[in-house]
Amino acid sequence: MYDILLDSEELDKVGAFDLPVALGLGGFSRLVVTSNDVLHSLGVPSLGLKLDSAPGRLNSTVIEVESPGYFIGSCFELCGSGHRMMPIHILAV
Repeated sequence: MYDILLDSEELDKVGAFDLPVALGLGGFSRLVVTSNDVLHSLGVPSLGLKLDSAPGRLNSTVIEVESPGYFIGSCFELCGSGHRMMPIHILAV
């Protein structure tokens, strides 16, 4: 088991999240995204991840997380009035 440490700025964001995407360490994980409304863009800078999602299409990538952590991102595409309320969070253990 790993201890996940968050700084105070990250703790403020955590309260707005649902469940994080959980990824295991030491292997590859495939992320598959789509959208049911408009173009979105999943972005997690600390993992070097940016993946577009378009309505009616599947888009995927493979990532390898090498260290445990709690990684926070957001939608990088201005997608509408709820854009700022679209946090993305990944827990790697």
